[in-house]
Amino acid sequence: MSQGRTHPALTVHRTRSEELVEEFCARHSIAWRPIKRAPNGQRPDYAIKIEGMWCILEVKQIEPTDTDNDLVGNLRWIDAGKRLKGPFRSAKHQLRKFSSWGLPTVICLYDMTVSFHDESFHIRKAFRPNENADVSAIAVLRQPMASEVIIDLYHNSFANVPIDPCLAAPFVRRQEFLDIDLLEQRRKRMVGTATRAIINCPVCSAQVEVYPPGPPGQARIGWRVRDSGLCKTPPLGDCPTMRTEIEQRFPGHLPSGLAGPS
Repeated sequence: MSQGRTHPALTVHRTRSEELVEEFCARHSIAWRPIKRAPNGQRPDYAIKIEGMWCILEVKQIEPTDTDNDLVGNLRWIDAGKRLKGPFRSAKHQLRKFSSWGLPTVICLYDMTVSFHDESFHIRKAFRPNENADVSAIAVLRQPMASEVIIDLYHNSFANVPIDPCLAAPFVRRQEFLDIDLLEQRRKRMVGTATRAIINCPVCSAQVEVYPPGPPGQARIGWRVRDSGLCKTPPLGDCPTMRTEIEQRFPGHLPSGLAGPS
C-alpha cells in the first residue's frame, strides 16, 4: 500500500489519468495501492482507503479521435454520451465482483479531448443508474490550466454499495446525484397519488420521505432517505426508531418490515 508514493508496479505504461489519480491521492494523503493486472484486463486499477474503508477505482481515459480533432475551429454536434457508453460498460464488468463483496466502486473519468465528453449531460445520457448497480459513483477528473486536480462526483443512488456524500465531501469540488428523475418516476409508479409524509428521525436528524402505496396489509411502504449520510442505522429497515415512527403514522402498512424501492 502506498501513501503519497509512486508504486513500482505502476512506473511503466501509466496513462495520464492514472498519474492524476496518484497525484490526487498523494496531495490528500489518501492511502492507495494498484490492483494486480489480469491477463484479460477484467480487473480495476486501484484500491484506495478513506476513513478505514476501501474503495475500488477503475480509471477510464477518453483519447482524442479524428472526429474530436476535426472539432477544433468547427462547430459540430456531438452525440450526447456516445464516447462514454463503451468505457462505462467495460468498467461495470470490471467492478462487478468488488461490488458483490460489499465494496464501493468508482469509475474515474478523464477526458483528453477538446469535445467535453465529461460534461454532465454526456454522463447522464450514457449512464443508466438503475442498470448499473455495481457502480457506486462516477468521478470526473479535471485539471484546469495545469492547476491541481479537482474532482466532480456523480452518485448512483441505485448502487449496491452507495458512497456517503459526507465522506466524499472533503475531497471533491461538487457532488450530484445522477438519478433524481428516475427516483421520482419510481416513486410515482410505486405510490401513485398517495399522500407524502416527511419524518425527521429523532436520533440522527435524517429526513425520510414516506409514501403509503396502498390499503393496509397489501402493499409495502415506499420510502426515500433525503440525508443518507446522516443515517446511523442503514439500511432504513433496520432502524427501530423509524419503524416505530412510520407505524404510528401509517398503521397496518408495515406488517413485516420496511422495504426500500425495488
